[in-house]
Amino acid sequence: WFKFSEKKLPQDLSIDRMEIKYPLEHVEYYAYKNGKYEKQLLGDKYKKDILYKNIILTLPEDRSKPLYFRVKSNTAIQFTYDFWNQNKLIGHINVTQFYFGLFFGVILLSILFSMITYFWLKDRTYLYMGIFLVLYGLFQMSMNRLAQQFIWPGNEFLNLKSIPILAGLTYGSFLVFMSSLLDVRRKQTGFVYSISTLAFISAAVTAAPFIVSYRVSMFLAVIYMTFVSLFIFFVGFFKYRAATVKLDKKLAKFFMLSWTPFLVGIVTLVLKVLGVVPANLFTNYFLQVGSLLSIFMFIVLTGEKFKQLRVQKKKSDMEALNASAVKENILKN
Repeated sequence: WFKFSEKKLPQDLSIDRMEIKYPLEHVEYYAYKNGKYEKQLLGDKYKKDILYKNIILTLPEDRSKPLYFRVKSNTAIQFTYDFWNQNKLIGHINVTQFYFGLFFGVILLSILFSMITYFWLKDRTYLYMGIFLVLYGLFQMSMNRLAQQFIWPGNEFLNLKSIPILAGLTYGSFLVFMSSLLDVRRKQTGFVYSISTLAFISAAVTAAPFIVSYRVSMFLAVIYMTFVSLFIFFVGFFKYRAATVKLDKKLAKFFMLSWTPFLVGIVTLVLKVLGVVPANLFTNYFLQVGSLLSIFMFIVLTGEKFKQLRVQKKKSDMEALNASAVKENILKN
């Protein structure tokens, strides 16, 4: 339960909106109207009066009586809020939507680049990267309550359980992308079994919301995301230390650098979900900023790998051609 007394409420009646900034599944809002307390149900399960990712509620004109909130959540509860007047609220929503428009615009351009490059070069690494970006974009939309607004509005099951489902799919697709990018199957057979096991666990995490409660499936997803994020960095570090070819060492080093912003963002997100750190500007948006940096670096890394492989192929072809010419000369003589 949360109580807002008269002292906590704005006395300026033009400030008539309250934004609950932390995503919550179920909120019971009790406001004193018409001589009695009236209850309003808010949250992911219920239709919103204003189409926005966060809960927006209307404050009563009578501010002499306290407001009460009863909150239920399957994750840590952080009741962060802001008060707005209507004009400033509209401006705030427009700025937020513009930011997310830029973010998902970059994701979409990266997906298009990956898929076009795949069809042009026939390199499956680009295909795997494109699939990962599609799933990661959906994961971010679900995390920020945008998928609930624009992709599956009114679907109660997906509104509540899409996050762990997409977490499993996103990490599973990245493991495939990483295996292709670093040639794990060809060069480190020991990692193949580990990655195959984690891919199987990814499928289990994806299926968990269909079998167990949301609380349990979220807990499994958080543990899985944390472990796999660290494992991915460890793979890059091991590849760097074990590499004997200059190209492999260069790719592994750049891979670790590329994954680091994403790793910091995931750890920050997990700590916020568990309630270890508060929800604020940094913890809310660092994953988006860090992941954009990581995506850009992965695109550069994939291009560099393809470029170096072409150089090696040309060199091998030239060596084979020279060897063939030498053999012909020997046979003639």
